[in-house]
Amino acid sequence: MQEQPAEVSRSTLAMSPHLLLPLLSSLLLCVVIVIILIRKPRNRLPPGPPGLPLIGHLHLLGTQPHRSLADLSKRYGSLMFMRFGHVPVLVASTPDAARLILKSHDQIFSSRSIPSVVAIFFEGRDLVFSQPGPYFKFVRRLVTSDLLSVKRLQSFRPIITEGIRSLLHTVTNNADCVHLRSKLHDATFNIISRITLNREARDMWSSSQSDPSSSLKNLLVESIDLLGVLNLADYIPMLARMDLQGCVWRGKACSTKMQAVWQEIIDERRKMRLARGSGSLLISWTSS
Repeated sequence: MQEQPAEVSRSTLAMSPHLLLPLLSSLLLCVVIVIILIRKPRNRLPPGPPGLPLIGHLHLLGTQPHRSLADLSKRYGSLMFMRFGHVPVLVASTPDAARLILKSHDQIFSSRSIPSVVAIFFEGRDLVFSQPGPYFKFVRRLVTSDLLSVKRLQSFRPIITEGIRSLLHTVTNNADCVHLRSKLHDATFNIISRITLNREARDMWSSSQSDPSSSLKNLLVESIDLLGVLNLADYIPMLARMDLQGCVWRGKACSTKMQAVWQEIIDERRKMRLARGSGSLLISWTSS
């Protein structure tokens, strides 16, 4: 009967390392969290609201991020520092603050992260999300000197005027109920497609896709909607594999259909150029 306490004490000592390990791990985790929360940032950053671990300030955006940011700027000022997940964000709420970022210090803020949907559609080679470098300078020079030059825009004036008149005519004839967003999409895409392709976007789709929803116009609308989605996987990398919002698979499906349409348009243009070239060669041969 006297040996029983000794056995109990030995078992308690034998189990103590297994009990101490989780306790020490929890204590160490609490200390690390406290240090992260109370430490002061080394960089001189603009003021901003307090954030949460992992998600940062994503919980403050709400369903209307522009209104939420405007309300926060009234409290924290025209320049506000936030974190969307692991992405640092500098919010400018006044024209002077935006001018500092976009004009005075544009070289510092020119680098930007590429969202997953943008990487699917454009591979980071578009004018908006391409990184600073020779390619970006070439694309910007091409746009300003050729595509959007004053002389070029003047030559497109009849097409633009006709598209706007068609839009106004459609709205006035359906004054009772008009879905303005779809009409503006139709007018914008038709003007741009007539300028660039000499055809309307709603009349172009891949021959392998008989579904009218696979027309170039509908695919462009879907791509714009996807680009406007706040994809959490872009800000919290651990969610990228799960694709909770379905942005990646929807973007891949839309991109595949769109590439098929563009490829057929390019092949058609190449055939037209070859036909024109062979016709000019035939005329020059017969005239000689």
